[in-house]
Amino acid sequence: PARGDDNSNEGDFVNRNANFRTLPNSLLTLFRCATGESFNGIMHDMMAGAWGSNRLRCCPTCGAEIDGELNDSCGPAEGFWSLLLMLSYTIIMGFIILNGLFIGVIVDNFTNIGSENKAITVESIEEFREVWLMFDPKGTFTIPSHSLLVILQKLQPPLGIADVKPPLSRAEMLQLLGKLDIPDHGGQIHFLETLTALSHNVCGVPVPVCDTTRRLQRSVQKIPVLSKLEKPQHNALTNYLVSLLQSRWRGYVMRKQYADHVGDSYINDEELPSPHQLRTDPHGTSASDVADTRQAKNNRVSPAPPANGLGGGGDAS
Repeated sequence: PARGDDNSNEGDFVNRNANFRTLPNSLLTLFRCATGESFNGIMHDMMAGAWGSNRLRCCPTCGAEIDGELNDSCGPAEGFWSLLLMLSYTIIMGFIILNGLFIGVIVDNFTNIGSENKAITVESIEEFREVWLMFDPKGTFTIPSHSLLVILQKLQPPLGIADVKPPLSRAEMLQLLGKLDIPDHGGQIHFLETLTALSHNVCGVPVPVCDTTRRLQRSVQKIPVLSKLEKPQHNALTNYLVSLLQSRWRGYVMRKQYADHVGDSYINDEELPSPHQLRTDPHGTSASDVADTRQAKNNRVSPAPPANGLGGGGDAS
């Protein structure tokens, strides 16, 4: 510690208001240096007595007492530690932390100014990102084209059609897919192209084809994931309709095959013995057997024939 205020090295900037004698004063002085106020003056006053006018205030035996030896009231003779401390502290605290923090707050406020009056807000884009992540959990930026309609049904307006009153019909939803005209890359759609198409549908305006738009198109094609996809031959609506047609055709073929397979096991009413035949049937076909067989006809699935068979009844007739 210093031997006293009377013998301290007070200069133009290190004085009774800005010094490092106590913890509160040290914190206040460091905060002042972080704001950039006269940090260079404090640095000069902390340097050796050979620097500038320090020789007029320095006392060779008025500094801190270390191991019983009185030191100079000014800083080290080389002045290296003063430069290192003040410059590194000012650069880190003043130019990186505080300035970065203030700039971040200001930019964030400017970004949100008027967002309530915009057609598409930051919240809408964030909602689109979260819904997209449900179908693309690995973050590949691509999803199957047939998932586009489901995404639109999960998104709130203005980007989506969820909770729209009245709800859109199937034909209106297909018309919307055609209006969006999102490129299909071999059954895949890209995140950026989908978001751009949805945004353009809400607040986009047509622009002429010129050198600027061509440069924008070329810059979009340089996106890492997008450049690896197949070149689009059609849009997502065409892929959706083809997928829907294939699904309907496969369902029709499966139903037809199932109907033909089950139809072979149907039992016609003509094959069942009449009550008169039951009374004269020499093979002993009972009315309960006929009831079970008719129940099988109603369920369209025929059980295995009984051991005594129904063919005897047919022979009896």
